[in-house]
Amino acid sequence: MEDIAAERKKIDALDRKLLRIVSRRLAVARRIGVLKVTRGKRVVDRAREKEVRLNWRANAKASGVPVRDAMAVLRALLAMSKTEQKKVKR
Repeated sequence: MEDIAAERKKIDALDRKLLRIVSRRLAVARRIGVLKVTRGKRVVDRAREKEVRLNWRANAKASGVPVRDAMAVLRALLAMSKTEQKKVKR
C-alpha cells in the first residue's frame, strides 16, 4: 500500500509541471497579444474562445475529467491570458 506522503510528493511534482505549462501558455498568450496589437485586433476573440471551449469539453470527456471542473480551469486560464494580453502596449 502506498504511503500518503509519497503520493503527496507525486501531487507536488505534478503541480510543478502544471505551473510550468501555465507559464508557457501565458507566454504564448503575450505573444498573441503583441500580434493582435500590430494587426489592430481586440483582445477578446469570442469565436476563438468558443473553439477553445469546445476543444476543452471534448478533451475533458475523453480524459475522464468532469467537464464542469475542466471548464472552471479553462475560465481561469482564459482570464489569465486576457490579463496578459491587456498588458501589451497599444
